[in-house]
Order: sequence, then C-alpha cells, then structure tokens
Amino acid sequence: MANHNSATVRHVGKRIRDTRKGKGLNLHDVARLMGISVPAVSKLETGTTDINLSRLQQIADILEIDICFLLAGTENAKLVNQRIQTEAAEKRLALYDEEIVLLQRKVITLYEELLMK
Repeated sequence: MANHNSATVRHVGKRIRDTRKGKGLNLHDVARLMGISVPAVSKLETGTTDINLSRLQQIADILEIDICFLLAGTENAKLVNQRIQTEAAEKRLALYDEEIVLLQRKVITLYEELLMK
C-alpha cells in the first residue's frame, strides 16, 4: 500500500539532493556530517525513507538553509529562496559597509597627516 505522504517525502528528498548538489557536497560529505551511511542519505534523498523533523533540521543545518525551504511547495519555495537570497545580499552589504567605514577612516587619517606636514 502506498504511503499517502510519499509525494511529499519525495519532494523533500529532491529538495535536499538539489540543495546538496548546489552547494557542491557529495553523498559522502553529508553522510559523514550526519553520522549515517551513504545509502541512508541516498534513501532520504529518493524518498524511500521517511524523514523525521530532527533529522530534517540536521540536514538543513548542514546545508546552511532554513528548514522551511525543504518543506515548502513550489510557490512557497520561490518565496523562501528569494528570502534566502535577500538575506545573503544583506550580509554582503553589511560587509561592504564595514569596508567603507574602514576606508573612510584611512582617508581621514591620511588627510590629517597631510595637514600636519
């Protein structure tokens, strides 16, 4: 008898696999980080094995993504993906802001040194 959640389990597994590959990780990497076998990870990715929430959170942590991304449907996934991209852009902007402040301090210091000469 088919599991009524099989489509959902396969969807989550595909999202895990696609994200893993997108991050340049192989099955061995994820298996090692999770402390399970390569076949066990493969079964999670193919939807052969049902996945519990604590295991799903572990995978999300390893892949450095929000667990909601793994659970979201296609439309919600687009929104979650946009949010992830926005957060990444905000982090990059914060780093650039720090660099700008450092460069401004250097310019001020150089300007003050020129005025003293």
